[in-house]
Amino acid sequence: GEVMWLIEEGSLECYKTIDGKQVLVKTCVRGDVFGELALLYNCPRAASVISAAHCMLWELDRETFKAICYEAAQSSEQPEYEGFTRPGGSAAAASSSAAASEEKPAEEKAADSDSDSGDDGKEPEAPKPRPVPAGKPRRQGVSAEAMNGNDTNWVPPVYPKTPEERKQLSEIIRTSHDSKMHMLFGSVSKDTFEKIVDACESKVFEQGQHVIEQGDVGDFFYIVKSGFFDIFVSKGQDPPKKVFQASTGFAFGELALLYNAPRSATITAAERSEVFALDRTAFRNLVIKSSEAQFKQRVEFLNGVDVFQVLNESERASLAEVLEEEEFADDEAIVEQGERDDKMFILLTGKAVACIKG
Repeated sequence: GEVMWLIEEGSLECYKTIDGKQVLVKTCVRGDVFGELALLYNCPRAASVISAAHCMLWELDRETFKAICYEAAQSSEQPEYEGFTRPGGSAAAASSSAAASEEKPAEEKAADSDSDSGDDGKEPEAPKPRPVPAGKPRRQGVSAEAMNGNDTNWVPPVYPKTPEERKQLSEIIRTSHDSKMHMLFGSVSKDTFEKIVDACESKVFEQGQHVIEQGDVGDFFYIVKSGFFDIFVSKGQDPPKKVFQASTGFAFGELALLYNAPRSATITAAERSEVFALDRTAFRNLVIKSSEAQFKQRVEFLNGVDVFQVLNESERASLAEVLEEEEFADDEAIVEQGERDDKMFILLTGKAVACIKG
């Protein structure tokens, strides 16, 4: 296996051959991960995975997994999977790993991992995770860019739009299949949302024209209004590899604005295409500052809610991060007797009345 996947939408069924028969052992849904065992333990795929419905997946290749996730995945407690057993079993792997750590000092273990030779003893009964290749540079970390809290004179730009364009942009942000759109804009207030729509500028790119280039400093966040954009990533001396094609409703360019990091890909118009562009200053003032201010307000609000007094400060902060605001009109039902729901509600403003039939 060379890749692992994260399910954004849909469901998949995992089958294993048991006694010569294909047996359904697990159903994966949104938020589930599969394919990571082959990357962690350098072993063959443990099952066949088939889509049970239309699916949208995020893909992570072996090289990126090794550079970013390997150490954390290896050091964390490994979960048990229904119908699957990691090579050697969790107990055997844990005991052999602990024994190896006690028997060898850090310098010797590092030397062992740097060399493929010198192991003249018996091979272990169970395959172990492969060490990160020696000499490979570690991925450089990125740090959140400091916000300038003293720029009180900044005024959000306003770019004229027709009512149809405002409606189109608003619907793209609210209904996009691109999950980052909800992450970035899902918690902003209605007033801030309107300012974001005002601050987005329409730009046209001709076929073959670069929107951003890998390694450059980020200056804009882009939302695809129409057309297609090819996304290429270069690794080392290898030629650029196309990793995705963004169409209407998808966004790109946020990482360089969220973090003090260069552009991580080159993005080129596959045909004459149009985007909504939000500049760096507007993005950070309207999206980042607004989110930070709203988070503080939510924490203060939760501090005054009786039912959450059993939580500590850190737990209330975690809860504040996942709250979503929802507006209801006068006389609109929030919940209805007899219906099943997957939410709980905290009244932020206004009044609500509870009624029971019968």
